[in-house]
Amino acid sequence: MKLIAPFIILFISLFPFGVIAQTFSDEELEYISFDSLWKIDDTPSWESSEYRNITARMLKKSKRLKDTNDIFNGYMFSVWNWPNEVGQVFADSLIAFADAIGELDKISLAHYVKGGRYYNDVESDKALGEFILSYNYAVQANDLDYEIAALDMIASIKSEHGEEAEAIRIRRKILRILEENETNKEIFGDYDINKVNAFDGLARAYLHNLNVDSARYFAKKGLEMSKELNESEIYETLVVLDAQINYEDNNFIKARDTLLKYSSRDDPLGEADAYYYLGMLEEVVGIPEMKSVYFKKIDSILSTEDFPIIDNVEEVYQFLVQNAIQDDDKTRQSHYMDRLVYYDSLIEQTEKTIKNISLAKFDLPLQEKEKEIFQVTILKKEKTLRILGVIIFLATLGLLFFYIRYVKIKRRFSHIISKTIVPIIEEKEISVKKSKSLGIDQEAMEFILKGLEKWENDLGYLNRDTNQNSLAKDLETNSTYLSRIINAHKKQNFSQYLNDLRVTYAVNQLKENPDVASSKSLIQLAELFGFNYTDSFIRAFKSKVGITPSIFLRRLKKGDL
Repeated sequence: MKLIAPFIILFISLFPFGVIAQTFSDEELEYISFDSLWKIDDTPSWESSEYRNITARMLKKSKRLKDTNDIFNGYMFSVWNWPNEVGQVFADSLIAFADAIGELDKISLAHYVKGGRYYNDVESDKALGEFILSYNYAVQANDLDYEIAALDMIASIKSEHGEEAEAIRIRRKILRILEENETNKEIFGDYDINKVNAFDGLARAYLHNLNVDSARYFAKKGLEMSKELNESEIYETLVVLDAQINYEDNNFIKARDTLLKYSSRDDPLGEADAYYYLGMLEEVVGIPEMKSVYFKKIDSILSTEDFPIIDNVEEVYQFLVQNAIQDDDKTRQSHYMDRLVYYDSLIEQTEKTIKNISLAKFDLPLQEKEKEIFQVTILKKEKTLRILGVIIFLATLGLLFFYIRYVKIKRRFSHIISKTIVPIIEEKEISVKKSKSLGIDQEAMEFILKGLEKWENDLGYLNRDTNQNSLAKDLETNSTYLSRIINAHKKQNFSQYLNDLRVTYAVNQLKENPDVASSKSLIQLAELFGFNYTDSFIRAFKSKVGITPSIFLRRLKKGDL
């Protein structure tokens, strides 16, 4: 939900003033350039009929005067003046004009603008292709600002569609470019802001990949730098990100305090993100009923924003549907179910589209080959043949990728089937020295560990209502002691420990009773093995055995034992 920010920041940075809200006569427009329009401190909607009219008249004048720079700007502004297909036609005109004048930086920007237009229109596959072209031309033009901006959007799209490792690799490349040019900062539009954004992007990418330590490291770097630069908006964004990191690291109280302070923000989708985490936190350390309050606020925000895809949206509406069922509110139940079906369909369509993009699997940048393919001066026939060659190469690469992936999955599945899956090996030693280091009496530690052993043997972890506080109460201890003992003896935090037990049991049960896989849905299986949400089951399962439960169940149903 925050990923469009780099695009908007770059575009606005090119013209750092407001746009016009007044009307000009044709005579007045003769003496005004597009650049000067931005110096009038007033800002109407870019899609207003008044602004469209002025832009069209300015563009007509620029063509008559053969003012190359203003013609380019006119096409670029028109991309955003007009919605849907009309805006895309102007994007094509912008690229054609940039190709005609042959300036590589303008060609890079033109493809970047078209990619941004596709991205806003939720056409990620087409957007990715344009951002890759923008990157290639930026490399040829040696324009590091556009190179970084294009890489940032490529990483964003990859991250959105499950390519977390690739997104991290690309974002590390961005940071490397900045660090290699630290002694030559003047070549960038704003070196420091680029670097803060690089820290922010890496922190988010690592958090999305559940690498909490790395996420915290880069978030801290970003917080320190944004504070030094007095960039309060970026600082607050990173503070909220740090709270989300604390949530994933089970620092619930600290996360909640921060999010309560910064939940109300100018960015509606950022606010919705904060409400999601606040709802989850209330369920753990606050008032559970408040979860529905926060999730209803998310629904209200999404309604205002025309229901875009955001993180955790399916989980939000699954909860709201269940909540409405509990309250026997059929109106709310129908509303939330419609939203859930809508998002299921939208996300499925998006995933199908992304699977068709072989470029998403391409190891960027392969600069030399791409330079040959996308030369500005090549003839149309040569360009067509070279592009065709790239398509064939990428198709071959895609087939090779899926074959390698198939072989890896088959090996992993065979390994799982041939061996009994066991929980992570625990630390058996219970010494006076160790109990003192934990601040717990040795007798109390032994009592708690025996209770844990009985709880495991009784399959208590299959109870979906189990949390750290409830288990501590069952074991007649407190949450702090329980957390310390699990960290020391199980070598995991509570959430990891609970998920490890559940997935271990799930895999072994499904292997022994493969008919269960055929008789139940993924949602039912998640609940059967103690998970409240399918997403949590999928993440924990993949983390433990290396493949998703869907792939495991599919092969199990085929009798691939």
